[in-house]
Amino acid sequence: MNILADLKTNTTNSFVSLFKNRGYGNISDSDLWDKGFLTNSIVYSVINNISSKVASLPYELTNSDEVTDETDAYNELFFNNWNSDYGHEEGMRLTAVNLLTFGVAFIQKKGDGLIPDELFVLPNQCLNRESSLIGFYENPRYYDFYDGAKSYRIPTEDLIIIRLPYDLKRKSIKEGLSPLQPVWDTVIASNNRAEAEKSLFENRGAIGIISPKTNKDGGRIPDTIFSVLQDKLKSLIGGADKANKVIQAQVPLDFTQIGMSANDLKLIESEKMHVRRIAGVYQYPSQLVGDTDASQYANYAEALKSAYRDVILPTADLILNEFQRSFFNKINPLLAKDYEIIYNKSNIVSLNEHWSEKLNKMPVGIATKVIETLTPEEVEQIKFEIGLRYE
Repeated sequence: MNILADLKTNTTNSFVSLFKNRGYGNISDSDLWDKGFLTNSIVYSVINNISSKVASLPYELTNSDEVTDETDAYNELFFNNWNSDYGHEEGMRLTAVNLLTFGVAFIQKKGDGLIPDELFVLPNQCLNRESSLIGFYENPRYYDFYDGAKSYRIPTEDLIIIRLPYDLKRKSIKEGLSPLQPVWDTVIASNNRAEAEKSLFENRGAIGIISPKTNKDGGRIPDTIFSVLQDKLKSLIGGADKANKVIQAQVPLDFTQIGMSANDLKLIESEKMHVRRIAGVYQYPSQLVGDTDASQYANYAEALKSAYRDVILPTADLILNEFQRSFFNKINPLLAKDYEIIYNKSNIVSLNEHWSEKLNKMPVGIATKVIETLTPEEVEQIKFEIGLRYE
C-alpha cells in the first residue's frame, strides 16, 4: 500500500496507521501496568475507586453462621496476615487492583499445614506459568515467580487464582482478559492527549510574538521601542477591565498569536470522552471519576448506589467465591468446620436509605405519626441533621 499516494488522491478525512494494523492480541502485562494503571490518570482513578471500596466492605469470617473473632486462627490469617505486614484491606485492595488491571489475580497461601502462615498477593508482571503448552482441558502445574533477586516455583494448588471471563480460544496462551483490552486504543489515545496537553502548557510562557513588518534595522525592534512595548504590554495583561486595549507603537509591527487555538481546546476537552469510555468498560459511573458534565449533587448518591450494585459488590463476590472454593471448601471437611467470608450489606452506608429518604416516601399521615413517637432529643437530632439547628 502506498500511503502517500493514497493521501494525495483521497479527498475524504481518513486516519491512516503509519506503523501497523490494529491487532487483536492480548495486551502484555507490562503494558497494562506501565501504560495503563501507572501512567493513565483515568485508568488509575477508576481502578483505585473500585478497589478501595471493595477493600473497605464490612467483611466478616463466620463459622456455621457465627461471626468469629481474633482468637480464631483463620480470622487472624484473613484480617491481619497479608504480604508480611498488611491487613485485609491492603490485601483485598491489591487483589482487586490486579484483577481489574490484568483480568486475573494471584494470592499465594504461603506456609505448610492447614493454616498458612500468611497470604501473599503476587505481582502479575513477575509471574510466568509452566512453559509447556497447556491443553484446553488442562491447567498449569506450577507458576514461576521472580522477585528481582530470586526465582520461586509455586505449585498451582498453593494459589488462589481469581479470573475475569476471558477468551477460551486463547486459554493455552494467556489466562485472564483485562477489561482494558477492548478500550486499549482509547487508553493510548488518552496518554497521547495528556502528553499533548503537557506540551501545550509547557509552551504557554508567551502569549504571542511581536515582530517588525520590515527588515529595517536588521529585522529587529530597536531596544528603546521594545522596552516601551514590553512595559505597556505588562500594564495591559490581566483583568477584564483591560480587554480590547491597544498598544500604540512607533514602528509598523506584526503580532503572531501563540496561545491555544480552538483545536487545542477541543483536544483538552476530549478527555471527557476518554473518561466515559474507560469507566464504561468497568460499568462504573463516570461522574464518580471526574466527569463534571454528568455530575450533579442530585444524581451522585444514586450513581454511588449503582456503582456498588453493578461493580463493587460483584467484584468482591468474585474474589470471595474463589477464596471459598480454593481454600475454605478444602479445609472445612478436614476440620469439621463451616468457614465462610461474607460482608454485611446492612453496614454499607451508601446502599442504605437515610431516615429522611424513608420518611419522605411515607404518606403524610403515617410520617406525622412516626414523628409524634420521637423523643424531644430525637427531634433535636433530626433538626441538626437537616440543618435547622447548629451546634
